[in-house]
Amino acid sequence: MPAPDYQLQWYSRRSGVVRGPFSAEEISRHLILGRLCKDDEISQDRVAWEPAEQVGGLLPAELQNLDTWDDYQRLVIARMQVDERKAERRCQDCNNRNNCHPERRSNTDRRNRDNDQLVSHYLFGHAGRHSVGEAGGARPILLALLLMTVILAWLVPTQR
Repeated sequence: MPAPDYQLQWYSRRSGVVRGPFSAEEISRHLILGRLCKDDEISQDRVAWEPAEQVGGLLPAELQNLDTWDDYQRLVIARMQVDERKAERRCQDCNNRNNCHPERRSNTDRRNRDNDQLVSHYLFGHAGRHSVGEAGGARPILLALLLMTVILAWLVPTQR
């Protein structure tokens, strides 16, 4: 296929969902950032589709050869350079920067404290801990008794 015309608009398609139009520069940037995959389909007319890696000139050099660690480092550097979601660019035109986005985190850590009930449900299959008197509390005791019986049977010499 000939080199793409950078004045034309491009469309992408993944799993039947068509997105666009995009400029050729946007397609290349989306490929570097991983928003588009090399096997996502690209088209100018939304009729003839080709994998992005086969459209000459759209696949950035950083994605064409990923054989060594240095190649991956170049890709990471390229991603940092083209990523528009940088902190210093957020809310530049906002007159009320400190109060306009109350949901925005104040530090860089995205993690929240885990919900103890959800963790307990995930680990134990119920919302709370069982006490010995409840239905699930007998399992550890029975397991301990079984384990002690096996150990005693192994340690005590048998008489024949």
